[in-house]
Amino acid sequence: MLFLAQISLTDPVAARPHLAAEMQHLQELSRTGVLRSFLLRADGRGAFLILQAEDEAQAGREVSALPLITSGVASHEVIPVTEPPL
Repeated sequence: MLFLAQISLTDPVAARPHLAAEMQHLQELSRTGVLRSFLLRADGRGAFLILQAEDEAQAGREVSALPLITSGVASHEVIPVTEPPL
């Protein structure tokens, strides 16, 4: 299943010390096939992730483990999505 995760920074300045760990974690999710796409908000206040997961619970666990979330400088929402037939 596919999921859109919206990551919203609560304090962009406080997030800076966690960005290197965040990128490492996202690279690992990409290597394991969980992270399909990653986009930054143009205003610098967060990101959007497209995740491949078994179910919403797994997607939520993956996002909840991100350093920006565990450090409390970002919040998140996970939304099930689907690719339309073309």
